[in-house]
Amino acid sequence: VPEGGIKRDIVFLVDASDNVGRTNFPLVRDFLSSILEHLDIGSDRVRIGLAQYSNYAETEFYLNTYSSEDEILRHVKGLRLRGGRTLNTGAALDSVLRYHFTRSAGSRKDEGVPQVLVLITSGSSGDDVKPPADKMKQDALVTFVIGAKNANPAQMKEIASNPGLVFSVQEFQSLPDIKEQVTSSLQTLAAPPVTQDKTKVIAERVTDTVAEGKRILFSILLQPYSQNIHS
Repeated sequence: VPEGGIKRDIVFLVDASDNVGRTNFPLVRDFLSSILEHLDIGSDRVRIGLAQYSNYAETEFYLNTYSSEDEILRHVKGLRLRGGRTLNTGAALDSVLRYHFTRSAGSRKDEGVPQVLVLITSGSSGDDVKPPADKMKQDALVTFVIGAKNANPAQMKEIASNPGLVFSVQEFQSLPDIKEQVTSSLQTLAAPPVTQDKTKVIAERVTDTVAEGKRILFSILLQPYSQNIHS
């Protein structure tokens, strides 16, 4: 059951390369739909954006494209694999940072709404993921990484905000096994954006699943941050 009044800007970045393939892509699509059905979607609550990627990212919709759950689910259920042999996760992350987490695309980071990226990947990136991963941490973006099959564990840890936000399954058929944990994390995370006094915010998961409700607790650690921060 969604928590009343929560606000999130959540962008999903989905591996659409040949690593996934046409047989497995419907499983990814169903997994994504099952998560969305448990979020309190609305223009003044949880906003959703989506992009697919292989050698580069292709936007499906922005945070302000749709305002209702029905519209978003209709789009997601109609997704088709774009395909591609190359997997450039670094470039895709950079693209999402540049074009999705902006005011013009519907981001509410200036209002203090948590900015969340959920990466679903199934292979090793052919490019460097560290620069965009570092930038996401500087911007206090909360990044989840869901890896299936041949996902690279080292790259997953590099990209995620912290190790507690890395989720792995051996096969795509096992994605439903982590649905509750991912959904609970999305509902309970608390990481405000970088404040004007140049504070860096780091969200750390401090407990794992503690009950059937699978509620996950977070602590917020504030550290001085000296670099210039651009809106």
